[in-house]
Amino acid sequence: MSDLNDKHVYQGLWVNEARGSVMGRTITTDTRRGAIVIAILAVLSTLGTTHLWHLLTFLVHQLRSNRRSADGLFRQQQTLFRTLPAPGSMLADHVKLWWSWRRSADQVLLRLFPYASLALLTMIASLSASILSSYVVDANDIQVLVKSPSCGPLDVLSTSGFETVLNYSTSVIPVAKTAGFGCYLQNSTGPECHKFIRPKVDFQPKETGCPFEQSICKKNTAAMILDSGLLNINDVFGLNLDQSDQIWYRRASTCTPLEIKDRLTTEDISTQPLNRKPFPGEEALVLHFGTNLSGAPNDTFATTTVKSLITSQYGQSQVLSFKSPVLAENYSSFEPITELEVPNADIFLLMVGLNNVQHVRPVDDPVFASHQTHTGPTDSKGTKLTIYSSDYPFGLIGCSMQYQFCLSGKESCTTLSNLPGRVSELQFPGPKTHTLSSLQQATLQLLITSSFFYDYTASDFVKTNERLSGGGLSRGLPPDQWKNEIIAQDSVVWAGLQVTMADYALGPRLRLPYAGDSPYARLAATEGEKKLCGMQRMRKSGGFVNINVFGLAFIITFSLFVTILDITLLRILIWLSRFKKALAPRIDDWVQEGVLQLQRRVYEAKREGTWTSLDDEIPVTEKSQLLSLITYTERMGEPDDESLREISKVMSQDTVYERKFGHKKFRRTETGLTAETLREEGNESLEKISR
Repeated sequence: MSDLNDKHVYQGLWVNEARGSVMGRTITTDTRRGAIVIAILAVLSTLGTTHLWHLLTFLVHQLRSNRRSADGLFRQQQTLFRTLPAPGSMLADHVKLWWSWRRSADQVLLRLFPYASLALLTMIASLSASILSSYVVDANDIQVLVKSPSCGPLDVLSTSGFETVLNYSTSVIPVAKTAGFGCYLQNSTGPECHKFIRPKVDFQPKETGCPFEQSICKKNTAAMILDSGLLNINDVFGLNLDQSDQIWYRRASTCTPLEIKDRLTTEDISTQPLNRKPFPGEEALVLHFGTNLSGAPNDTFATTTVKSLITSQYGQSQVLSFKSPVLAENYSSFEPITELEVPNADIFLLMVGLNNVQHVRPVDDPVFASHQTHTGPTDSKGTKLTIYSSDYPFGLIGCSMQYQFCLSGKESCTTLSNLPGRVSELQFPGPKTHTLSSLQQATLQLLITSSFFYDYTASDFVKTNERLSGGGLSRGLPPDQWKNEIIAQDSVVWAGLQVTMADYALGPRLRLPYAGDSPYARLAATEGEKKLCGMQRMRKSGGFVNINVFGLAFIITFSLFVTILDITLLRILIWLSRFKKALAPRIDDWVQEGVLQLQRRVYEAKREGTWTSLDDEIPVTEKSQLLSLITYTERMGEPDDESLREISKVMSQDTVYERKFGHKKFRRTETGLTAETLREEGNESLEKISR
């Protein structure tokens, strides 16, 4: 199955029902737009985590803030929180604080460890957020929705153009064999397995009793049932039906070797059609298990003695009898004998032509039984080898095939029965019998059509031939080789079902372009068929990305919310502190310990600038005032009494407003500030700026 063509990929918003209505909302777009989204998400996630960290440090600062005296380590921590360093810087600064204060304060490690841990956890959370944000955009082997103008069904009940059906079926067989052998039998992870939403359908073979009349089954040989159980077709075939329209599907085959001893005859070659002149003495070998509609009455399979002797590998042929009158009329290939009749089941016979295949040891398998001995070639030691050939020219396996369909989570199911020809033949118990939605009707018909195309008759191989060397010689077969053969057949059938179901959305016309005018391959016409065209998921590698809408919305919303909250929170709290006096001290501490407020104090100590907005985050000078550069090598001595009196005079204003230094609050009055207070607060401001 070739990779999905880019032009058949739907781009836009859709809901992946397999992930739910919330987490499944997906935007499919090309990789160029996807790269832009990834870049935006990286910026937003960084922005969000940065401002979230700011809020955390603000909270820690406010919880620790009080008006009690504290040692230098506490004050330096508060100043560190106020400067809002990045988590990495906060962690490094706490390590430095520990090193510097380890002998100068009590319980230094215990006091620093919680905040260093908080910084470390924030770093880890930021890294995790960045990694998780990348998962919002998926570019690796993504699921996409198929959109094709050729979407439509194959109508197997059309009255003309049967050749199209055969050609389509033949075109899918190689694809199904590749996937069946690789994905099912070998558990391969190759590219042929990644085209399906589900690489393989798991089924466990189990032993059971003979499904036919006991006299026709091999004695002492248990039959084998291959039962898929009820499967959600969304999971198995990649459909995207919502909960109310979902359908469950079950396929069960019960197979067993059949006894051919009393139903094998040798007849004159003239009784069988032959497209060549018969060889002298050539005879026909015929099995009698029902009438093959292309042969004589009660002749099911036939070969010739010459062909059986000169063919050095296994051959195969099959017939199928449908129970549905609609399918039986046009597609049944034989009428089974009474012993093979099973109520409510289709009957399949697989004939294995054993021919002139030889083995170096006896084979006890009931289908490939080989016990006739004759002398073979000489081995390297000069010893004549004993060679074992087949007991009969044929081996025969009979299978009864049944299907089951359920609506909306197994709430209403048909009985396990034969394949219907039309949806109208299905009998669902309860009120849902007459309330199938148009989409369910189209989906059920697609399941029926696909099951018709891919049953055991679509397999044209004998897997056991892979065990033969040149000249048709085998080292022997296990006693249950017939089971391996049926499992291989079943695997190819399931792979074929997956291909055929997906072909509906793409359009069978794409596989057979010349069949455009055939009534077997048409465009979707009914409302349900058109809806079904937009319900197929497939895998696509490269060229496109899927964006998870929930993840995208969460990152955008969270990042913007945290950013806006961080920007506005302080202003809101400053405003609230005018009415809630309990908030004022802590908010004042945060404001006045800001770098710009500390800088303002230094300039005031140098008697530069007339400052306003003293209770805001950012103090400002009067217009056009110039300030000198603060040199950190400059050491300012204590101001003399005359300077302090001048500062006091400047600060004495008629307008009364609040002014904070350190942790003390003063109100400007006509009497001004004392020299001792100014000297104390000025030196404290210089010390904070130096740190």
